[in-house]
Amino acid sequence: MTGASLWQRQLSVVCCALLAVCTAIDPLSASERLNQAKREALVGEHAEVLALLKRGPRTPAESQRYSQSLIELGRYAQAHKVLKSCSKKWHCAQTLGSMHYALGDARSAVKWFGRAMKGAKGNLRLQVQMGRALYAVGQAYKARKLLDPLADHYQNTRSLSVVDL
Repeated sequence: MTGASLWQRQLSVVCCALLAVCTAIDPLSASERLNQAKREALVGEHAEVLALLKRGPRTPAESQRYSQSLIELGRYAQAHKVLKSCSKKWHCAQTLGSMHYALGDARSAVKWFGRAMKGAKGNLRLQVQMGRALYAVGQAYKARKLLDPLADHYQNTRSLSVVDL
């Protein structure tokens, strides 16, 4: 379990407990108190990023950082909207692909990783992500065709460094 999902689970438990207590005390202001608890729980790096980048025009790099903070907070629809505005840049397309892959939509992930690979030829992380998405879709042949040269290169350089020691 990742730190972000553990944090989200703890936040939801606290919010549910707070909602139960607030409903027993004053049923009219329960939702207001729940929203206040969520705002108070949103502290640290994500709160700073969201506050800085929420308004105004953003560069593609800022849009990517803003969307990553939204993704880590579980706000996928907002992150998708932010990334669609800069999807011509390969960084944003890569983030969209990884978001779709994390949500279980490997077919869309392949589409976005493919768009990102047009702009970033030779990016190893992107090639590995594309290989995983292709394998998840059922195109193991294409995934292997993409990843085998990377594995061979890694093994060759790894063996040379061991010999040099």
